[in-house]
Amino acid sequence: EVFQIAAKAACLVVKAAKCQIMIATARFDSFKRELKRFIAETVPQWISFSIQEFLKLLGVVIGPASGEKSWVGPAQAWRARAEEIAELGLSAHTTWQLYRQRALPVLAYLMQIDEVPQYIEREEQRLYHRLAHLPMNTLPRAGWLRWHLVGGPKFPLVGPLA
Repeated sequence: EVFQIAAKAACLVVKAAKCQIMIATARFDSFKRELKRFIAETVPQWISFSIQEFLKLLGVVIGPASGEKSWVGPAQAWRARAEEIAELGLSAHTTWQLYRQRALPVLAYLMQIDEVPQYIEREEQRLYHRLAHLPMNTLPRAGWLRWHLVGGPKFPLVGPLA
C-alpha cells in the first residue's frame, strides 16, 4: 500500500514489462528466489518485474555479471566501419580522417567510463595496419603514436599503451 500511495503522490505510472531489478550479489540464483518471494508478499504489483544479474543503463552494462558486455555492440560497429574505410583504398591521411569521423566515435563514449578490453586493443593493431595499407605487424602498437614523425597521420590509440 505504501508503494501505491507513493506512486499516486509522484504521479508515477510504472510499466511492469519495462522494469527490471538487478541483484548485485554473487549468489544470484538463491537470492533471486528469495527476492521473488519477498516481492510477491510485499509488493505484488512488481511480481512481473524481470530480475537480472546485469542491466543496460545509458548504453553501459552494469552489475556483477556485466564483464565486457558493454563493448560487444560498439566494438562490432567500430570494426565494421574501420573495415569499410580500409576497403576504400584511399590515402593514409584521407583514411585517417574518415576513421576519426566515422569509426572512432563509436567507442568514444565507453572509453570515457570503462576500461578498454584487451581484445579491442589487439583488434586496433590489426585495423590500423589495414587502414594504412601496410603488411601486418609492420609497426608495433606504440609505433602508431610516432608514425606522424615520418609523414603519416597522427593515429590515437583506443586503449592505454601497456
